[in-house]
Amino acid sequence: MKNTKKNVKIVLLLLSFMSILLIGIGGLGLLGMKSIKDGLQTVYLDRVIPLVDIKAISDSYNDILHTTHRALAGKIDTYKARVRITRAVEKIDIRWKKYKATYLAPEEKKLITEIETLQITASAPIGKLLAALQEEDKQTLANYTLDEIYTAVDPIITKLSKLEDVQFKVTKEEYDKADISYIRSRNITIVGIVFGLLMAIIGATHIVSGITKSMNEKHAAFQKYEEGLNKSEERFRMFFDNAPDAVFIADIETGTIVDANPSATTLLMKPKEEIIGMHQSELHPHEGEKYSKETFKLHIVEAKKGTLSQPIENKVVRADGSYLWVEVNAQAITIENKEYLLGVFRDITKRKKAEAELDNFFNISRDMLCIADTQGYFKRINPMFEITLGFTAGELMSRPFVEFIHPDDRQNTLDELIKLSQGIPTIYFENRYICKDGTYKDLAWTSSPESGMIYATARDITERKKIEEEVRVERDKLNSIMNTIDDGIYITNKNCELQYVNPVVEREFGAILGRKCYEYFHDKSEQCPWCRRDEVLSGKTIHWEWDYPRNEKTYHRYDTPINNKDGSVSKFALFHDITELKKAERQIMVSLKEKEMLVGEIHHRVKNNLAIISSLLRMQSYYIKDGNTLRIFKETENRIKSISTVHDMLYRSKDMASVDFKQYINRLIKTLYDTYRDNLSGIKLTTDVEDVSLGIDLAIPCGLLINELLTNAVKYAFPDGKTGEVYIGLHPASGGVIELIVRDNGIGFPETLDIWNTQTLGFQLITGITQTQLEGNIEMDRTNGTQIKVRFKAREQING
Repeated sequence: MKNTKKNVKIVLLLLSFMSILLIGIGGLGLLGMKSIKDGLQTVYLDRVIPLVDIKAISDSYNDILHTTHRALAGKIDTYKARVRITRAVEKIDIRWKKYKATYLAPEEKKLITEIETLQITASAPIGKLLAALQEEDKQTLANYTLDEIYTAVDPIITKLSKLEDVQFKVTKEEYDKADISYIRSRNITIVGIVFGLLMAIIGATHIVSGITKSMNEKHAAFQKYEEGLNKSEERFRMFFDNAPDAVFIADIETGTIVDANPSATTLLMKPKEEIIGMHQSELHPHEGEKYSKETFKLHIVEAKKGTLSQPIENKVVRADGSYLWVEVNAQAITIENKEYLLGVFRDITKRKKAEAELDNFFNISRDMLCIADTQGYFKRINPMFEITLGFTAGELMSRPFVEFIHPDDRQNTLDELIKLSQGIPTIYFENRYICKDGTYKDLAWTSSPESGMIYATARDITERKKIEEEVRVERDKLNSIMNTIDDGIYITNKNCELQYVNPVVEREFGAILGRKCYEYFHDKSEQCPWCRRDEVLSGKTIHWEWDYPRNEKTYHRYDTPINNKDGSVSKFALFHDITELKKAERQIMVSLKEKEMLVGEIHHRVKNNLAIISSLLRMQSYYIKDGNTLRIFKETENRIKSISTVHDMLYRSKDMASVDFKQYINRLIKTLYDTYRDNLSGIKLTTDVEDVSLGIDLAIPCGLLINELLTNAVKYAFPDGKTGEVYIGLHPASGGVIELIVRDNGIGFPETLDIWNTQTLGFQLITGITQTQLEGNIEMDRTNGTQIKVRFKAREQING
């Protein structure tokens, strides 16, 4: 018995060991199944899902063909056609990049290369079509045939179909391999687990129980799913009634609406009873009914193919007459063995308003706005491109934009395009674009890449570049002048910091050792007390002399404020070395004083000599007994005294260049009183002399003239002791003319007297001095006595 029990224990141990071993094999199988299951998941993600991308790309190309056909046939307006084609192009770009990022077999890679070559060829006719739609160019659209776009796009669709077949074949091969591995692992797992459980039935009861429970739960879930299938109609109704979007169900043959959900009644502001029975085209404004009918037909065609229709944007009219924009998605459904078209209308009014505002901003912007692809084509441009460059939108969008760039700027532009394709935005970039008239415009770009497209802003900076170039030329000229001028120039800011010094300053004062001007020029630690910086910075321009003790030179300073770009003010100082000039001035002043002393001495000696002659005449007159002869001597003496008085006044004057005639006439009158005291006892002398100064070249003849006129008036106007008045006036008139008037109210000259033809010395002197020395003219008035007016110009006016 003991041996039997022992043997039983051994058998049980062996069975337990075998069960553990088999269960372990089953466990390894489970791990293998998990790994293979993950592999199947990878195949699904990397191989099956991309099939959807290929289908979507192919559908987008078909949509381009379909939309082009409708646009050329006039069944869709140019705006909607352009939007639909643009979206199809964007969708192709996004899906293509997504597809290329998955695992690809060699055969697929070869086809991809061929397709991309065809895509590059197709971009030109598509771009041309978009440009024509953008411009609403009916002439271009009329010349544009469907064959042109079909020839470009159809080969791509054919290649995509082939790529789809290859993709499906490779996917099936990969999936079959994974599936076979999965089945093998599953069988091994089942065998291991079953035999392990049979051998370890005693210890594995709870496992069986767990498996049974799991199977029961799965069966219950399946039963629940079946119940759910039976309730699908109920769930559809729940979805239909509670959908946030408006949902319409229309007869697929007639287009008559047979049902509408509550959101539809809200959208149209109509009760359900009024909506049911309407034709679907009645949902839209009158001008959109034809388009709506065509759209419904298109949806029917797509529904019968079993494909989901492309979203279409349209307007719906509400009960109050207002409009809303909606995005319509349609799909065929079967209800009780009858086909209907289910349309979902999503309100996109806010989005359309935002798009309209964006379009408005896009079109009115003074900057050049564009959207381009990484293949180098404009996809959209605003009117400023046409205004700036002169090309039409169609011309700009039908060719790679690099063709419009200056040859010298193309490589830099391509380098920048590569950065954009790598996701690196352009902060600032300049290049030159050719205009239609052959000239070039300088443009400054800011660009940002997003989802395979490039969004860019350009600004015309041609005029700014011209101004910058002109400023640079003027700056170079100014720098050249400042660096070569013989005068010193420096600029300081409000803190006395030297901002600029020219070579003359460094040559005169040495290298710039300090940053402050008072440190550099004067070795001071603070602003100089005599500095006039504050006056300059307040806006004044000043001229002053600067004595510099360190080199014992004198400079003439010109300090003026200059405005800086930041709004601050600096001081511009220009100084000219006038040391030698100051020395020359001092020498001239010394020489002038010497000459003034010499001239004064000459006047003094002439006056003395004339006084000696006058004295000699007076002494000689003492021996003359004849009255007529004595009168002649007296008149000659007075004439000499008139000349002598001029020299005497010049000698005594601080200004040796001119004679003060007011003072001079007073001295002449005193001389006449001394000579004709007896004749003047009943005569009143009136003077009206303004401040007039004459040079010696006019003073002497003018003095002689006054002497003769006064002498004649005193001698002949009042015979036999008659009384009266003699007036003498001297004043400047207009045009630099000087007027001398001598007038009396005496007996006057006889009418027969001609002053130009007389034998008397007095009148000969009067006319001769006036004509030859003063270069003037004489006017005589015999009314109420005699008035003689002499007009002449000052010598400066004659010489000037």
